[in-house]
Amino acid sequence: MSNRKNRSFKARDKKRKIAKNKEKRKIYNINRQHKRRQYKHTEKVQRAAKYVDIFTNEKLCNAEILVLAKGLKFIPSPNLRNAKKTLINDFNELARKMRCKYHFDNRSHQYNRHPFLSKSGYKPNWANNAIENYLFSTRIELEKIQVKSFKDNLPKNERKALQSLRSNDHIIIKKADKNSSTVVLDKELYIKMANDQLNDNVHYERINESHTTEVLDKSNTLLQKRSNMKSIIPEHASKKSLKKAKQELDLKEKIQTNLQDIILYVFFTFMLLFVVHNHRPVEKCFMQSHDINNIFIKKKLETVKTRGDVWTYINESVIPPLNRTIPYDMSRKIPENDFLLIGKFRLRQIRVQRADDNVELLKSENCINSFTKLLEDAYNNMLRSAYRCQLK
Repeated sequence: MSNRKNRSFKARDKKRKIAKNKEKRKIYNINRQHKRRQYKHTEKVQRAAKYVDIFTNEKLCNAEILVLAKGLKFIPSPNLRNAKKTLINDFNELARKMRCKYHFDNRSHQYNRHPFLSKSGYKPNWANNAIENYLFSTRIELEKIQVKSFKDNLPKNERKALQSLRSNDHIIIKKADKNSSTVVLDKELYIKMANDQLNDNVHYERINESHTTEVLDKSNTLLQKRSNMKSIIPEHASKKSLKKAKQELDLKEKIQTNLQDIILYVFFTFMLLFVVHNHRPVEKCFMQSHDINNIFIKKKLETVKTRGDVWTYINESVIPPLNRTIPYDMSRKIPENDFLLIGKFRLRQIRVQRADDNVELLKSENCINSFTKLLEDAYNNMLRSAYRCQLK
């Protein structure tokens, strides 16, 4: 029995040892592969560092060095997100050119197009059936194309390094003049080197006055003469410039309307404060609604565009109605103070001379209506016109 147990224990121990050795071997192989990859990566970085000259205090990681070692002419694989869209846009441009060729290329007259004239981007109507059938069938075949994904020529860490180099504003990346390497410089050092070359009196000379204005005037005169002979300026503006000009005009109109509203609001508050806090007698509140209506509701601010127009508007439209709020001589008999307010009703009296016996009595219907703003203004205008006729 003892021998059998010993044999079983030995077999079990042997299996355990084999399992342990397998695990150790597996871990050893993993570590070995990792060390081998790490060694290859360090060798790759060391080889790449030979093609990158670093003159900066910024610390560059290994991925950034590997990206810079590929050279400034290296093209990363593009993104396939908008590949089909760009293909269709290019085909639409081809279709436009083919239709233009059909409509305008009759070779009856030769047109010498100016080299600086911008393209119109004109989209003509449809061509003949043969061209349109060809374009339609080609468009259908292009829509059926399935864009296949391909392997990226940059790993993830190097693509992130490319983005970090692009967003770094403290360094400048240039190609070496006499070598195929890439140079990384500090921005301050680059500017200092440029200033040192400009301050060299052997090759450059400092001038006291700038002749840019003279050069600009001469170039303008030459361009003007040339434009009279043959236009080098495009006859039509681009859509972008037209849109920008339209936005500027809309902004100016909005600013002008906002300024007019601000001016009206200030005048209105000033008028209200002046009227309410002046303790005017009741018989003088009568005409104020008409004046405020003319100033703020029936406003005429189209001519108010400059600072001088604002002051003329104040002198002509705002200040004269304010004179009504100033106390005046009560002995003057005018239609504005010939009434008495009793609640919502208004009693009026007609003033006649003593020797005049022909007094026209008021009708009963004139005393029925209640006191409202519209009736007040209408009745007041009637009395004012009658009073002017009496004065004449």
